[in-house]
Amino acid sequence: SRPGAGAASLSGLAPGEYLIEWNDVPAWITPDAQVLEVEGGGTAAFNGTYEPALMLMATPDGFEAPWSVSGPGGFSQSGQGDAILSSLASGSYTVTWQAVDGWTAPTAETVSFSDSGLIVQGTYAQSQMTVFIHPEPAGIDAPWTVTGPGGFSAAGTGQSTVTVANAGPYTLVWDAVDGYETP
Repeated sequence: SRPGAGAASLSGLAPGEYLIEWNDVPAWITPDAQVLEVEGGGTAAFNGTYEPALMLMATPDGFEAPWSVSGPGGFSQSGQGDAILSSLASGSYTVTWQAVDGWTAPTAETVSFSDSGLIVQGTYAQSQMTVFIHPEPAGIDAPWTVTGPGGFSAAGTGQSTVTVANAGPYTLVWDAVDGYETP
């Protein structure tokens, strides 16, 4: 095993098959591995050509954010999560990150793509969250109180939604209702 970059020629090799594998480079399409047969002369020449790509990366890591990309010649593609778009014509591309409930989407970005790989990162920020309160049996008007981080407190009755701004543990306490056991 011998690391290297670009085109190369190796000599002094024993006869046999050699596997040439290329490392991944962000925003470039990696060439396929090559198997070379070395005969009596012990020399192997090989070359790998990387193709530039437009790499879309959503953060936080692993976030399956929906996106769409439009570009020259009517190019249009959409998807979800991290992606690598290849075989693109040179020109301006607009990356639009779509809305996701509970998150603020990044603003659309127009980039100029040519003969070098390009990474576009979309950072989503968690927006206000919603706590859904569903007492059972359905329709019961049970009183409740929700408390949480930063001194948060809300009270109400029956089915409801409560908007909260801080991540963390929340506690829901049910008050007594005649004829029912309090959870």
